Order: sequence, then structure tokens, then C-alpha cells
Amino acid sequence: MKILLIEDDADTAAYVADGLRERGHAVDHVADGGRGLSLAADERYELLIVDRMLPGVDGLAIVQTVRARGVRTPVLFLSTLGGLDDRVTGLDAGGDDYLVKPFAFLRAGGPRERARPPPGHGRAGDGAAGGRSRDGPAEADGDPSRPADRPAAA
Repeated sequence: MKILLIEDDADTAAYVADGLRERGHAVDHVADGGRGLSLAADERYELLIVDRMLPGVDGLAIVQTVRARGVRTPVLFLSTLGGLDDRVTGLDAGGDDYLVKPFAFLRAGGPRERARPPPGHGRAGDGAAGGRSRDGPAEADGDPSRPADRPAAA
């Protein structure tokens, strides 16, 4: 899969790009919103991963602009802005999904407990992969009625 990663934090960008490349994806990375907008609008990608807060052009403006130009490429927002209003704003702007930092990649073939977090972002299980966020417990398996730290009923 050809992916455009628009992320200005060098550590996060390296972590995401390396994780995706390990899984066989081709990743183009840019740190500036203006350059990201140009690539997202003019090149063909199968996925756009866009930070909300970027130098130049912010992530919301990037997504709103490419959507207005008819680009239907799926968009994943990746942001520290994790409040409910922030997530709704991102989705309303044209995002298809919204992942709050910090997060962790699951190792290929390994148990979920061995997820590795990005550098400097706490222990495995924090953020989107489980644990607690600013808004309360993370959801387990996409089920908002069951926090990640509460097992499913058997």
C-alpha cells in the first residue's frame, strides 16, 4: 500500500513510517503541511495519515482541501488533540478515522501484550491500544460500553 504520512514530529514520523514499512507498505513522509497538501492533492496514495497540528497548513485544512478537490483517499488523523470535540471535528472535516497519540503498534505475530509504544510515550498499552486517555477509559474492540481494562463477558 502506498501511504502519505504528514507528521512534523520526527520521532513519531520515524516510528510510524518504520512500523508501516516493516509491514510491507511504501511510505512517503513530509513534515510540512504545505508540502503535504501538494502531495495529497497531486499524487496517488491509498492512505493519508495526517497530523492535526502542522507547520504551514494544518491537518484539517489539508483534508478539507483534498476533499473539496474530489480526492477520496482514506484519511487517518493522528493527533495529540484527543477530546471528543477534536475527534468529531476531524471526522467532520473529511477524516475516515482518528487515532490519538500516544499509540502502539502491535508486533507481527506477537501477543498484544508485547505492543511497543513510540519512543518517549510510556509503556505498551497506553493510548489507542488500550489504557486510559484524557477522556476516560479506552474502548475495547471498538465497543464503547466496554472499557479496554474490563474483560468481555464469556
